[in-house]
Amino acid sequence: MYEDLCLYINGQFLKGGGRREQDVFNPATDEVIGKLPHAGHADLDLALESAQKAFRSWKKSSPLERSKILRKVAELARARSKEIGANITLDMGKPVAEAVGEVNVCAEHAEWAAEECRRIYGRVIPSRSEGVRQFVLKEPIGVVAAFSPWNFPFNQAIRKIVSALGAGCTIIIKGPEDAPSAVVAIARAGGSRRPTLLVLDDVDRAPADVHTALRELGRALAALPVLALAAGGLLDVDRRAGRRLGRVLLDELAVGRQVEGLLVRGRVARVVAGRQADRVGGVAR
Repeated sequence: MYEDLCLYINGQFLKGGGRREQDVFNPATDEVIGKLPHAGHADLDLALESAQKAFRSWKKSSPLERSKILRKVAELARARSKEIGANITLDMGKPVAEAVGEVNVCAEHAEWAAEECRRIYGRVIPSRSEGVRQFVLKEPIGVVAAFSPWNFPFNQAIRKIVSALGAGCTIIIKGPEDAPSAVVAIARAGGSRRPTLLVLDDVDRAPADVHTALRELGRALAALPVLALAAGGLLDVDRRAGRRLGRVLLDELAVGRQVEGLLVRGRVARVVAGRQADRVGGVAR
């Protein structure tokens, strides 16, 4: 059964309550498989307030305690890898074996952070003056804001989450609305008694909202002279706007197999520059 999609804020899984929802589709069948709640302004305020409050105690937690929690996250991720992987296949579209493998491999990220957080060492710096002692202490910096993409929904999210938590920071993460089940699964595997992780699957697209601001930033980045910068005789450029991955196509590429693979995964390849345009267009048609 597909993941019950929720926001995770201040230790609670939230949905309904008048929040706007959007359909989540299976890219292979176009079937609606879930309803994704959007975080509104009140949710964003609550997320930041609770993350800041949790940070005041989490930053003082023992690295050994944080390590224990992150190891538990890895254990639960492996135990639930088949279920989580099946849901990634449903909303993201990658093969089941690859999705389950992503979860199992990424459990190691939690274990790595569990070990590294025990070794956040400072250092002593030799002084040029007698009677002066110089040393460096590393301290948690605060609440982390993170955004994760659709193509590796478990991998990209858990790397950010376990690194922040291991360092003693709290984190607010906005997962991909196209493939949201993975970040909710990570929240369910959190296992902490403290609300250190806050998951916003999506935020309302009101004009003054954060999501719109990020879209405007994306448009500004897309306006950069990519083609001019790449015109030093290196490669043809496939330039795309939006949240999809770009492709660099070489002359020796077996274009047919690549485009067919993209179409099978429910993605559309669109080449706007380069000698490969006619070849790709022919295959896509």
